[in-house]
Amino acid sequence: MTGIAAAIANVSPLVTASVLLLARCLSQALGLPCPPVAEILRSCGAKRSQAYELMHRLIDLLSALQRPPGRPASPPAEPAAPGAAETVTQPVLAYVMAHPGCVHAGRTRTHYGDDFRHFIVGLREQHRTLAVEHFATAVHVPLGTVKDWLNTPALATPSAAAAPSEPAAPAPEHGSCLTPHIQTVLNAWPTWSGTAIGFCNHVQKDWRVPLGRTSILSILEAHGVRLPRRRPGRTPDAKALQGTFRTFFPGAQWEGDGMSYAIGLDGASFSFNVEPMTDSYSSATVGLSMRDNEDSQAVIEAFADGVATTGEAPLALVLDNRGSNLTPDVETALGDTLLIRATPARGQNKPHVEGSFGLFSQTVPPVNINTHCDPRELARQIAIVVVTTFFRLLNHRPRRDRGGRSRIDLYGDKPTPEQIELARAELKELQRKQLLAQQTAEARLRPEVLALLDDAFQRLGLEDPTGNQRKAIAYFPLNDILAGLAVFEGKQQTDSLPRHPGFQPGRYLLGIVRNIAQQRQGLIIAELLLRYRLAHEDVWLASIRGARDLLLHAQSDPADLVSTFLDRALHASPGVDRLFWLTSTVDVIARANGQRDALLRLASRRINATHHAPYADRLAAFRFVAERAVPLS
Repeated sequence: MTGIAAAIANVSPLVTASVLLLARCLSQALGLPCPPVAEILRSCGAKRSQAYELMHRLIDLLSALQRPPGRPASPPAEPAAPGAAETVTQPVLAYVMAHPGCVHAGRTRTHYGDDFRHFIVGLREQHRTLAVEHFATAVHVPLGTVKDWLNTPALATPSAAAAPSEPAAPAPEHGSCLTPHIQTVLNAWPTWSGTAIGFCNHVQKDWRVPLGRTSILSILEAHGVRLPRRRPGRTPDAKALQGTFRTFFPGAQWEGDGMSYAIGLDGASFSFNVEPMTDSYSSATVGLSMRDNEDSQAVIEAFADGVATTGEAPLALVLDNRGSNLTPDVETALGDTLLIRATPARGQNKPHVEGSFGLFSQTVPPVNINTHCDPRELARQIAIVVVTTFFRLLNHRPRRDRGGRSRIDLYGDKPTPEQIELARAELKELQRKQLLAQQTAEARLRPEVLALLDDAFQRLGLEDPTGNQRKAIAYFPLNDILAGLAVFEGKQQTDSLPRHPGFQPGRYLLGIVRNIAQQRQGLIIAELLLRYRLAHEDVWLASIRGARDLLLHAQSDPADLVSTFLDRALHASPGVDRLFWLTSTVDVIARANGQRDALLRLASRRINATHHAPYADRLAAFRFVAERAVPLS
């Protein structure tokens, strides 16, 4: 308090009286005791009129002492100049008329095509003086959506704005043998800028084509004008391994795994982990555990339940490579039972328990219960009843592939001592190979990469007490690890990481690095294939190189070339054609002296605005351009 007194020692009596009068007004409003006005003026030696005048000036200053929390309100936009909105609305209307389907308004949201999004971004460059609020109103796009499209790194030097859209290419001529409906579909497709489903609705409603959606899409595919993305089927390797799983006799080998099962209760959803123990020979579920999460205690409970059901432990137990399955507590609970790790990403190592999960999902309907007594415990008890009932019925169901015998019947088969010894020897050999492979993999770990991951885990706040997650990540190339850390940290800073209770950040980072490594390997293979085909002057590459050379002669601005090449790349199917245009983009950036950073920012904005390509493809495309335009020394 002495410091405050010293600081205000030089304050004039008039200012002191004004402060005390203002404090008296505030005290009266709060019901606090306060001295009379006359006593304040007499003590300070100030005049009444001057003190009150200065007090009102102090009141005006109080509002500026502390700003309320949050971002200050933006000043209202200045009124647009007369006719400014029309100069924006007319090009948008012309574009929409020339590109049917580029904008489609549904009941709850509006779908915008990539070309329309690029057009709006380019149009904004032409009308920078118009306030963004008035611009959004003129183009009939919500203000938040326009800001999202424009929320990308700005170029160091302004580039030419997007030119008005050129007329659509003439429709290809098809043979006269085609029916009028097929010709209508093929002629309407080149001018369409929306989704495939929207195109089907367009030709059905507006062109009166009496064909179903499947027929319309089949016409486009048959004539090669639209190639759909197909879901990958079973790999040849998986087909070749059918029926090769080795089984011995009942009780020789069990399989364990976890499955999430949800119960709806009073409008809330409660998820539990179901951990069964399945016998490989009979496919019988012998043990079961249900807990909140998939942890080591779930494995121990399910294993103990299986031993109590069958009367003896198996020779071996197959578990996946989750850290919770490989703890010392699990090894202690197994005793003499061999613990065999399943090969990562191969469900064929645990086919019987995986098959039980699939049958369970197909057989048991969703359970939703309305009650108001002890919700979570009641939900767990109901889940136990449902799951136990299912597996008991499954165990007694006759099997066609086993001559009508049920799993219970098959588990009753007793092995001979010779079979037991033979199985024990083979399982021990399998365990030895697994341990040898693990030791070989750990020997390949690089100390500098582990040190990098130790620092990254500590900085990002990731827990990995066993170090298994960091070791798994360290197997991948350094470039992929750095890219994965960048993606994870970006998601962490933008608060876009998953939020479910069982989320493990370290395993999530491992998945990111693995996906990046696979994408990078695929791009390298495609790049080598592209070089081989270029060396042999492939006919198809001669055509696409001719198209690129025409664009290079027609456009001289590097920004326009980058935009055009990236559009070609992202609208092409993943493979050599996409790689060709991405490589051409890198060549343009490399030749543009002094404009590398600006062109990279332009590439980032262009790629992120192309929603036609999946997010993973967009991210991989920009990584490819950035890694080659800015190589690490």
